[in-house]
Order: sequence, then structure tokens, then C-alpha cells
Amino acid sequence: MRSIFSGSVNGTINVWDYDSNSLLFTLNGHRAAVRSIEYLPNNYLVSGDSDSKLFIWNLKTRSKYTEYDLAKGYVSSIILINSTTFATASDTNIELWSTETFASRLKIDSKYCQHIVGMKYYLNKLFSISSDGKLKLWENFDMKFEIDIKCDVASFEVISLSNSICGCTDGLIKSYSTETNSFVFIKSFQQNEEVLSLIKLGLELFAAGGKYGSFSIWNYKTGSNLLTRKGHTSNIDALEYIQNGTIMTGSSTGAIRVWDVNNDTMIKQICAYCNVYALKCLGKFQL
Repeated sequence: MRSIFSGSVNGTINVWDYDSNSLLFTLNGHRAAVRSIEYLPNNYLVSGDSDSKLFIWNLKTRSKYTEYDLAKGYVSSIILINSTTFATASDTNIELWSTETFASRLKIDSKYCQHIVGMKYYLNKLFSISSDGKLKLWENFDMKFEIDIKCDVASFEVISLSNSICGCTDGLIKSYSTETNSFVFIKSFQQNEEVLSLIKLGLELFAAGGKYGSFSIWNYKTGSNLLTRKGHTSNIDALEYIQNGTIMTGSSTGAIRVWDVNNDTMIKQICAYCNVYALKCLGKFQL
């Protein structure tokens, strides 16, 4: 069965059946907004909130397994590195964790930057970006090189090793390639509103969600805007790619909407009743 996981401003994580839109269950425990979620092997879920708390959930029992206090900053990003390791970003810190014991393995201070807003792992390379525009590449979790992209950043995505995209608060989306020892600017895209969320769609496309409720589909190779749609009345804080031109948008209005971007149509809507900060669609989740 396919399931949708949504993390909300009220600290709840709701789990929905994708096909029927029905609420399956709610995970309660966070006392602050859930900013990031990631599925882990063996039916576990990890979530991070704006009060620097990290929760591990057992989805079989639908209960909290354990929790950690990351000491400072909201948990902006959680990514699965491989079957044995996941990573978290909070404030200026990147931390590696075991997916088996949930113990911390390594903590890295990104240093000389503001809080990390995005983190991605691609082909054994870790990318991170801070709110003040410091884009960094890490190899074996040592910082190899960085660039100041000279804008305040709200979102981040890695499309390929040769293309990282950064969503800026001034409405620009800046694209960079990764060379041997440096990042190189490729081009910029104009979104016309603060870029709050980014997601890769297949080989050449990406979606961007904005502060005023619009989302756009771009071809990053040609730089062309294929679609701009007023999807919500305010912030699109979360985007999730499902498959075959289908995306999910999560808004500060509490609406989760599923779109067929090939035909520019809304397929369905789920009401989460409060601001949705994080979305994850899973096809292999077992109740």
C-alpha cells in the first residue's frame, strides 16, 4: 500500500492512505513543528522538529521508540545515506547515525555559516547549504570545497553531480555544477517569489514551491519554465515527487494536494488542518 506521511506545525505526524485519502493513524510526541521526516529500514521513521528534538518511531507498533535532543537549532534535514546510516542537519551541525542502533556515529560542525537549511547525498558526496548561502561539498564527511552563492537560501536540491539548485528568498533559483575542486555557476531561474521548496522530477525537470502558493516546473537543461500554477493560497513548504509526473504539495493552509503536472490537473486533496512542513510518500510501508 502507498502511504503519505505529513509533518505539521502542531507537532503531529499524520499517516494517510494514498488511495482512499483516509487517515490511518497519527504519531504524537513532538512539542514543536515537525520540520523533516525520513523512512528508515525495518519500518522505522525518524523525524526532527523546530525545537532540536529527534524522534525515532516504530511504525509496526505506531509508537515512539526513542528520542534525542540535538541541543540547538531546528532539525532542517534528515536523509538516508545507505542501509546502515542516516544523517541529520540542525543549526550548523551535521550528524551521522546508525539505522540499526540509532546511536550517533559522527558529528561535524559546518562552521562559519548560519544554520543549515538543506542537505543531500549523491554518489558518495554530501552537499549542504546554509541560510546565508554557503554551499559545501563533503567527501568522506570532510569538507572539500565551498562557495558563497550570495543570496539568502530557503531550499535546496541536487539533481545530479553536475547540477545543484538553490532556492533563494529573493525569488531566484541558482544552479551550480560540481567540478574537481570547485562549484561553478551555470544559470539562474526567476520564480518571482521566495523559493521555499524544491524537488527533482526525473532526469531533466524540477519543481519549485513559493511563498505565495505557486509552484513551477522547470527544465534545468534548457532553463525553460514548463508550468506555473497557483496551487495554494499561501506557502508551499513541502514538495514530494511520487512518479510519472505526479507531485505532492504541502501548504501553510493545511492542504496536501496531488498534481498531474503533465496535464496541469489536481488529482486529489487531503486536509491536514494545519501547516504542513514535511511530506513523504512511501510505496513499501507495511502496517
